[in-house]
Amino acid sequence: MEVMPCQYQLLHEALSGYLKTGIPLVAYDGSVLKPAGVGDDIGIYYFIPKITYTLGISIDQCLKMFFVSIILVSLFLGIFGYFLLIKKPGTRWVGIVEVIVLACGSYFHLEGVYIILFSITIAIIPLFLYLSKGQRFSLSFAIFLLLSGLAIGVANYLRSHAGTGVLIFMVMILVFYVRIKWKQKLFLLMLLITTVLTSIIYFETLMNRRDVYLTNHDPSYKSAPRRHVLWHSAYIGFGFLNNEYGIKYKDEVAMEKVCSIAPKTTYLSQDYEEILRHEVFKLIEAHPLFTVQTMFAKLGVILFYLLLFGNVGLIAVALRKIEWPLQIAFGSAMIFNSLFGIIATPDYRYLMGFISFATLWGIITFDEAIRA
Repeated sequence: MEVMPCQYQLLHEALSGYLKTGIPLVAYDGSVLKPAGVGDDIGIYYFIPKITYTLGISIDQCLKMFFVSIILVSLFLGIFGYFLLIKKPGTRWVGIVEVIVLACGSYFHLEGVYIILFSITIAIIPLFLYLSKGQRFSLSFAIFLLLSGLAIGVANYLRSHAGTGVLIFMVMILVFYVRIKWKQKLFLLMLLITTVLTSIIYFETLMNRRDVYLTNHDPSYKSAPRRHVLWHSAYIGFGFLNNEYGIKYKDEVAMEKVCSIAPKTTYLSQDYEEILRHEVFKLIEAHPLFTVQTMFAKLGVILFYLLLFGNVGLIAVALRKIEWPLQIAFGSAMIFNSLFGIIATPDYRYLMGFISFATLWGIITFDEAIRA
């Protein structure tokens, strides 16, 4: 199991910082202390050094153990959910084979954190739908929502917004699909949202503690960005098609653009993002045809993935009237996960959440049509 070379280097720095200070998310590059994983998915810079230190293993061993465990647990939960949810043996086994293929593809072709986009979706959705079909309030349903909320919150720190599509799906199902009293719905919704927020509060507390430590160590320290930047990705996302404007999907392109306007701007800072936001809208205004061509080209790739992985679901929708709350929930989750490909680039790694939802939608919708 591999991560990107830059992440691998940053993980070693995060481990060095943890060994030197005992403070999570502090990195040490051999000369200075600094925040770990700036502008990246902060979760791996918390978990990997902690596990490596606790178990006394290498980062390479920890990475393999960490991500393989996530794949195996999510695969087990997904298959278990399929066995409970899908009654037709033929349909069930087709779905299980699809999930196994996705899991193998994730292991061999995805780098590190992109696995989370697949894993959180497969682990939660089948079991959640099975419990939802009970159409009643139960302790097991409440406990499942509690654990799911924690998992979604953690997933969002391992890969930015990896669990948000799952959260959107669950909220839609609870509001429109589950037929229980509104007081019970509100309780379950509050339980789910509260546990998601618990993970957020925990990681924000860790980063606040890190910033306080680094400020005490160096009064000139300025708080580092805590989230994936938006306008950086949106700007270089215009490099999906060959163009005459010098834009390519490379971080250096955005960096060079900002430096050409304000050379002293800190990389990924608020000022950095503001400059690129202005440049994105400037580009859209000056070249609307190029903008439209780029958007439709990206949508074409996303549509191809929907046809490829949704497959029989499209046939089922055409032939049978499927319950609209289920379609709205899947549609909302897939639309959200497609935004990663529209804003940045429709690379399959960024679209693993969309692909996973399309796969589940296809087989579950087909099963619904057969049972109808």
